[in-house]
Amino acid sequence: MSAARIVFLMYHELELAGRKLCQSEAGYIRYILPLQAFRVQMAWLKNSAWGGLNVTEALRHPEGRNVCITFDDGCETDLIAAAPVLREIGFNATFYLTAGFIGTPGYLTASQVRELDTQGFEIGCHGGVLDVSDECPQLRASEGPVVPKTLDAPKSPPR
Repeated sequence: MSAARIVFLMYHELELAGRKLCQSEAGYIRYILPLQAFRVQMAWLKNSAWGGLNVTEALRHPEGRNVCITFDDGCETDLIAAAPVLREIGFNATFYLTAGFIGTPGYLTASQVRELDTQGFEIGCHGGVLDVSDECPQLRASEGPVVPKTLDAPKSPPR
């Protein structure tokens, strides 16, 4: 393994003018970044000779100056705002989905998840909210949506 050092940048939802945020709690909105600020950050990194990697790429410890870019929760802005900026700059990223949010307002749908995958971005699981009350009442979910049915299998073979 090389002595390469990787900087990890973690994002959540990108704020778009006129668009309601997925959540409004203070602990959530402190992680929100306006789209233009994200665009400026990515351009600065590119212009400063940094590369943008997904987690799998970063774990290989490539030489050079690199950042690993991740997004948590699976907000719809991952596809409609972050992905176009990343593609334009030539950066990769990992998008971590919260399974229980898929298909709920403001979050990615199953087909949008597949679109991110088709665009070459890495998809990971950030977690989910399970309803296990029938099998184990002590583990009842206290909040959040219940994990939806399994996503349809991707149409393209896994990479």
